[in-house]
Amino acid sequence: MPKRNIEPKVHQAQVAQGRRAENRATSVLRMAALQSSGNTQLCRITNISSQGIQARVFVPIDAGNHVCIRVPDECTADGKVVWTDGNLIGVHLTNPLPASAVLRFGGAELGRRRLPRIQSQCDVRLRCDSKLYRCALVNISPAGAMIVPRADVPPSGPVEIMIPDLPKISGQVRWVDGDRVGILFNDLLQLGQLTSWLKRWGVTEGAAASG
Repeated sequence: MPKRNIEPKVHQAQVAQGRRAENRATSVLRMAALQSSGNTQLCRITNISSQGIQARVFVPIDAGNHVCIRVPDECTADGKVVWTDGNLIGVHLTNPLPASAVLRFGGAELGRRRLPRIQSQCDVRLRCDSKLYRCALVNISPAGAMIVPRADVPPSGPVEIMIPDLPKISGQVRWVDGDRVGILFNDLLQLGQLTSWLKRWGVTEGAAASG
């Protein structure tokens, strides 16, 4: 059985009260970006109320840590981890969420473009029409990436993107806006794989971006 840790400064009655409140909360499966101790990872919100959030994480977070959770529509919640149970964490929010924010956090993901994107800074290569382009990676999600090529690329069509420490990824150019290009991956990246990659290549104080 996984060990359940409780933040030592939180009274047991407060934790029990928080867990009861979470049991009355809305059950959801919503991807989000979670920041803690200067690092960003992806998580999946599994339960939410006006007072707290339960989420499944891929990198352990200790009870007592402060976190910031953001969903792609730029709704943000800050709080403290008050309990952990394996890869589940319970977050007591610093400020209660209004009903409208609870609905936004618990809303369905409207397609792959609404998955959270995490800022990154690394050089990548893009293969398109047998040509190889050097690019800067701006952000990445399980579904796609935003890049800045050093030369103009075709506005649509199949591509392969080579990112350090990740397997070669096949995808499609979905949009071009000035010097920025949006790539949609043919297959979703595994969350654990992407979270491990972000520990090395994610921007330390980055935040999720929508798009």
